Amino acid sequence: MDSKNQPTKIGDLDLEKQYEKYRHVLKGVKDGEIVTRFPPEPSGYLHIGHVKAAMINYHYAKMYKGKMLLRFDDTNPTKEKEEFVDSIIADLNTLGITYDKLSYTSDYFDYFMEAMTKLIKEGKCYCDNTPVEQMRLERGEGIESKNRQNTVEQNLEIWKKMIAGEVKDYCVRPKWNMQSLNKCMRDPVFYRSNENKHHRTGDKYKVYPTYDFACPIIDSIEGVTHAMRTNEYSDRIELYHKVNEMTGHRQVTIYEFSRLNFVRTVLSKRKLNNFVDQKKVEGWDDPRFPTVRGIVRRGIQIETLVDFMLEQGPSKRTNLQEWDKFWATNQKYIDPKAARYTAISKENVCTLTLNGDKYSSEPQVFQVPLHPKNANMGNRPQFRTNVVYVEFEDAKLLKVDQKITLMKWGNCIIKSIEKDGNALKLTADLAEDDHDYKSTMKINWLPKCDLLVDVDLVEYDHLITVDKIDEEALEKEGKKFEDIVNKKSKFSTSAFADPNVKNLQKATVIQFERRGYFIVDKIHSQADGERKVELVYIPDGKTKTMSNLSTKVDQAENVGAKKDDKKKKKGGDKKEETKEEAKDAEPSPADFHKLDVRIGKIKEVWKHAESDKLYCEKIDIGKEVREIGSGLQQFVTQEEMTQDLVCVLANLKMRKLAGFPSTGMVLCASNADHTQVELLRPPTDSKVGERVVVEGYEDKISQEMEKVVDPKKKILEKLLPLLKADAEGYATFMGAKLKTSAGYLKAKTLKDCQIS
Repeated sequence: MDSKNQPTKIGDLDLEKQYEKYRHVLKGVKDGEIVTRFPPEPSGYLHIGHVKAAMINYHYAKMYKGKMLLRFDDTNPTKEKEEFVDSIIADLNTLGITYDKLSYTSDYFDYFMEAMTKLIKEGKCYCDNTPVEQMRLERGEGIESKNRQNTVEQNLEIWKKMIAGEVKDYCVRPKWNMQSLNKCMRDPVFYRSNENKHHRTGDKYKVYPTYDFACPIIDSIEGVTHAMRTNEYSDRIELYHKVNEMTGHRQVTIYEFSRLNFVRTVLSKRKLNNFVDQKKVEGWDDPRFPTVRGIVRRGIQIETLVDFMLEQGPSKRTNLQEWDKFWATNQKYIDPKAARYTAISKENVCTLTLNGDKYSSEPQVFQVPLHPKNANMGNRPQFRTNVVYVEFEDAKLLKVDQKITLMKWGNCIIKSIEKDGNALKLTADLAEDDHDYKSTMKINWLPKCDLLVDVDLVEYDHLITVDKIDEEALEKEGKKFEDIVNKKSKFSTSAFADPNVKNLQKATVIQFERRGYFIVDKIHSQADGERKVELVYIPDGKTKTMSNLSTKVDQAENVGAKKDDKKKKKGGDKKEETKEEAKDAEPSPADFHKLDVRIGKIKEVWKHAESDKLYCEKIDIGKEVREIGSGLQQFVTQEEMTQDLVCVLANLKMRKLAGFPSTGMVLCASNADHTQVELLRPPTDSKVGERVVVEGYEDKISQEMEKVVDPKKKILEKLLPLLKADAEGYATFMGAKLKTSAGYLKAKTLKDCQIS
């Protein structure tokens, strides 16, 4: 397969643009001359660490119109299987990686044996039967093996017996420098005996070269110009070049990059194999596994992998990556093509009956867009009935007379709420002619009918509970690896889903609105002939959920936030990116508490010297006296300003109004054309400095508040339009009333109007 004539785009990713960013990395390379290689050992499935090596070697070859070779380093028959060869080739195909030549180290076994025979004859290598642990100790302390002084004849005799399989406890080592500061150069092992059958050559050979000996030689023979590999092998660069020097082969340029490590992620093939053997996972393609098959099954797009790996580039800086950026990159690619559907959890599912005779139990069909921003995706049918299912987590937040929005349908007014076992039964009056959706709580719904599809929504957590596996630390604490294995890492929610979900194909990525992104993983046939669809949740890189609908796996844990970072994100000292994520989330009534609205008393008020609209005030808000500017001269007299208590937005960033430094905002009610404005008044018995809260959400007051709200940032634009006076003039946020310890806030005369 030719790697040179591949498409310049992968999905929505423009490779040529990406390549332009990184052409400077390799110095002095001419187009058409570079040859790289990817040499995996066929002892397991490709995981995300291998993906970085494969993609860097492939894309840098492609970047310079060169070649990439695929070579299986099959020098250890104990671990290797043809199954792994086939899986690696298939996974590379999945990744869009092609190669110009396929070879195996085993293709050169006879060549290596001849080369080793020559080295022994020249007295450059010797046969050694020092036990493994003793050899490790001697190499560490610079002690020569007792067999180092064997004669050439003795070594040749032992070597012939090794080849014949007559001796099994010998290896072959070079006579290098046992005092070298680089301990890798202290007579490393180049050949060892192994009786196991090889997956390609069977029992033809009884001795096998090590990677240290074979790899430099084959790189040279096959014309590799740049051996691009991880810097965990830095101390072996000297060894690599020494092998080619002593065997008379051309030298190869080595370019290193850092190994890719993620928090709470197992990359050890041995440990992954144990998970499979002990049936703690479904197999090598388990969505919790970092294998190519695992992460693709969990919804990772190929564009994501290429984008992320090229951005990582051949940097030498080693770090422990969090998963959040990886998932955020993935979200960039799946969002534009993820059709929108609805799923309602069956747990304590609630019913909402819509009064009137416009709708009945017989579904009416309407057309709604599959995607709010991609009209090219077309429409899907939506079924409406007079009784609909709603989420318990939504229903428990609703109040009688509250106006809410049924998503992609319209507004309604809640008229009654009563308990129905562990669930709730609600009734509402439709208000389809009311198109004011800014201040309403948006909720999901599904028609109560036989068309719905049974689905299982599956969430996965990490397989281990620590950021990084530290074997020494575990040993000191008297623990084993099993002690840090997550005992519960798979969760399932049974739900109803949109009838359109029934016909989705496996591997389709969708979004269940207000729940998140999912990928169709399995389709089951049920006894009644209907399909049950199992979908896997795809993290989006954010530490908060899309809405108040909860998940069974902690979001911060899911995206791999490190332990210390997670604590910060849960506390008041939130990172800026966490704030940005919160702005993108769908608002709930509790979000009002991001605004620090306090009861204030105006102590002094005067007209601005240069503005005929602006008052300047000194307002006591309990903990301090603030100077605040308000554009109220045309609407409120100075006397009225000081008569009663006022409501002050106290965590507004300082701004200058006609040169006056204003450190807050006085809340007012106003009509639609802003010709009538009046102060929003709290009850007269309210305490100065007391915070205003949303009724029913008082428990959220401490954790929600933003330290400072910038008037230019989206958070204020998002929350202020949700402040309104209802039909009786009471101040509300998303339909829930605002209150102090003394009662509700109210406009003096205005009703059904905006508060700002």
